[in-house]
Amino acid sequence: MDIVLFVAWLGAFWWSVAFAVLLFTSAGALLQPWLQARRAVNRGMPPISVILPIKLHNPGFEEAQGSIFTQTYPAYEVLFSAAEASSPVLDLAQSLTRAHPDRSSRIMQSHCDAAVSPKLNTLAAPLAAAAHDVILTQN
Repeated sequence: MDIVLFVAWLGAFWWSVAFAVLLFTSAGALLQPWLQARRAVNRGMPPISVILPIKLHNPGFEEAQGSIFTQTYPAYEVLFSAAEASSPVLDLAQSLTRAHPDRSSRIMQSHCDAAVSPKLNTLAAPLAAAAHDVILTQN
């Protein structure tokens, strides 16, 4: 009879732990929207500079590069950077900046040979010209 009592206590313990986990996860699920909303209204967001190195006109270029102008971040500038002086993507970048006059944006040409990587060379000029200390760039 002792084994039956032991199994009964073990089952009661297992049920109690499972119920506690259920309550904990349910409370977490109910608190998640509140925590997410609290995190989203962080007032200490510093201004940032967004650097977008551009070279080729790939499918979806306008949507991908234009999406940076639709962000809800409070203060940021957009810097397009290219190694070429003239290119079809520079014309598209110009049209994007004209379409969003409310956002500070510039198109820059980088003439740097300090790095082995051409993309890093393209980033040199906008890094030096960025107005803000926090930099965001794309891969």
